Amino acid sequence: MNMYKLFLKSIKNYKLFTNLDLSYKKIIFYSEGKIYDHFFYPFVKSCIKNNIKFCYLSSDYEEPFNIKNDNYKFFFIGKSYLRTYLFYTLKCENLITTTPDIGNYYLKRSENLKNLIYFHHSMCGLIAQQNFNALSHYDTILCSHKKHYEELLDYKFKNPKVKLIKFGYPKIDEISDNIKKNFQERKKVEKILIAPSWGNEKKDYQIFKEIINILLKSGKIIKFRPHPMTAFYNKKLINNLKEYFIDSNNFKISETSNNVLDYLESDFIISDWSGSAMEFSLATNKPCLFLNTQRKLFNKSSSEKVKANAFENFFRKYLDCEISVEEIDNIDNKINNIYFKNTYYSKLELLKKDYLYNLGKTDNEIDKFLLSIS
Repeated sequence: MNMYKLFLKSIKNYKLFTNLDLSYKKIIFYSEGKIYDHFFYPFVKSCIKNNIKFCYLSSDYEEPFNIKNDNYKFFFIGKSYLRTYLFYTLKCENLITTTPDIGNYYLKRSENLKNLIYFHHSMCGLIAQQNFNALSHYDTILCSHKKHYEELLDYKFKNPKVKLIKFGYPKIDEISDNIKKNFQERKKVEKILIAPSWGNEKKDYQIFKEIINILLKSGKIIKFRPHPMTAFYNKKLINNLKEYFIDSNNFKISETSNNVLDYLESDFIISDWSGSAMEFSLATNKPCLFLNTQRKLFNKSSSEKVKANAFENFFRKYLDCEISVEEIDNIDNKINNIYFKNTYYSKLELLKKDYLYNLGKTDNEIDKFLLSIS
């Protein structure tokens, strides 16, 4: 669909949304697009189950859920000034999103929005990995784990009565449920998922190319999953990888929006600073390895203490599952050492117990929260 038609479609949807009965505007979800939609699904599912009326606003014209229900209304609002105006004038009680920085830049917060609610689409640290004061205009934060909660205790919120809820991370439960249904025990590392973060691709992809070569030579089956933002902004780098490994039957690139199937099929994951590797290990109880490349930080003013306390840094240090760039020639041995190391699994269980909120129970938390605001 061309840009002009998309703009006309967003105008039509804006008018439909504006004229919609207010009962549907008590709870509104906003998604930036299809790479985020799967994070919203547990909330959408809960609304349908509990007969809660709601709207789903999206900057992507493709409707994400195959839902036929009178309580559900979908509206495409695009990314133009129309979206900016809608946010500025929005009248609703609860807006739920995984988009930070509302109120700081071009997406202004409406004075008629009573409760701006943020939930996490990554387990990585907040302060270092988001812009300065990215959550300052929010009223409710659904914290996924103990580190997120602790980071926000001294945060500079505009609302002195902000609610920090010890909520949980639904993605972990979704993956865990699928793992239980499709459990296959393996006694060695055969299939490896590589899932880099985004931001330093030009340099880091060369390093990952070397790692892939080493692992293919050792007989491993490799699936490479680029970050969705890399797939959007740096398609050329991904195409270069495809061409380079075109003759290898044991190399594949995954570009699906939901990573659950990739997790199910893999025995091990390698990343640099991505939250995907933490999701994978916590949900599947399979090991991970982090590459010590240069860390991308959105908030350049983050203190060394903040950076050290971020969940992704704590996680790799606690589980002793990292490798320097200079050591990658030995990566196959490093993978096997972690895979067969019993202390890795025992420490992983302790970490889940001590840091994750409502593990295995996030569906109940979603029900309880949505019913409390509906």
